[in-house]
Amino acid sequence: MIAESWQDVRGTLHHDSTYPTCLVAEENEPASGDRHRVELQVLHRDTGAQPQHIAVHVHCLD
Repeated sequence: MIAESWQDVRGTLHHDSTYPTCLVAEENEPASGDRHRVELQVLHRDTGAQPQHIAVHVHCLD
């Protein structure tokens, strides 16, 4: 996941290298399986081969 920014449940915006808390997983896991509610803003780009989907903003809802 590539995100330019993320917003925590309190509404605080993070423009740093921290990882969205609602997506943090257990050690050695690629992503959270806790089924948190998340709002994503995503760019869809067609490169002619494989389409790319890039998360540009993550909003943790719970």
